[in-house]
Amino acid sequence: MTKFISSNSNDTKSRIKLYSEVALLVGLVLNGLAVTLMIKSGLGVSTISSIPLILDLVSSKLTLGMTTFLFQLFLMAILFVVTRKIGQYVISLGLAALFSIILEFYSRIFDGILINGIARYLIFLVGFILLAFGITLMIMCKLPPLPFDIFIRDMALISKKKVRTVKTIFDATCVLSTILISYVNFKSIYSVGIGTIFAMVFTGSAIQWLIDLINRYIIFVPRAYTKFIYHNS
Repeated sequence: MTKFISSNSNDTKSRIKLYSEVALLVGLVLNGLAVTLMIKSGLGVSTISSIPLILDLVSSKLTLGMTTFLFQLFLMAILFVVTRKIGQYVISLGLAALFSIILEFYSRIFDGILINGIARYLIFLVGFILLAFGITLMIMCKLPPLPFDIFIRDMALISKKKVRTVKTIFDATCVLSTILISYVNFKSIYSVGIGTIFAMVFTGSAIQWLIDLINRYIIFVPRAYTKFIYHNS
């Protein structure tokens, strides 16, 4: 389907087949937990969540879940202008709404929990690993993933560049935009920390490594109905 997840090391028959819907659901849940853990670490949020978080801080009427959905809606609008596709993007926005609900759920679970000392770094590392793995599953599942991930996937196809390259550029843009919004509104920098910079530099490479590794042993197969929706969108 996409060049950046293809591999010649094993043919299709030699790899384990897993339902794409399972990968999509697991990736969705892992991403929500990962974002929450990285926020709780206090070391800086993930790059894709830096803009939603700063917008949440700017507006007292919007929650993190709301700003996350609005940001993803903006990304889908860009893709629609570039590709003129709409079917799979509508499905992706539905998943974005679900992800926002999951994010709100995790936020309430961890609300009031204070994390100090070395535990902050451990929590961030766990969040980073879960985020990279969750994004990888959603890219490889061959179904419309979250707008964050479908944006990276389609831009990689359009530009004919590797996922890690597009992901790193996207992350850098998010961080710079967050810094600008933060400074304009608060005359200081919020949402961005050492953890954000770490994620910006290494998430793309981590995803590409996981894609290459998983693609050697596993192939994701959509059920007939979702496969029909995806390929006819």
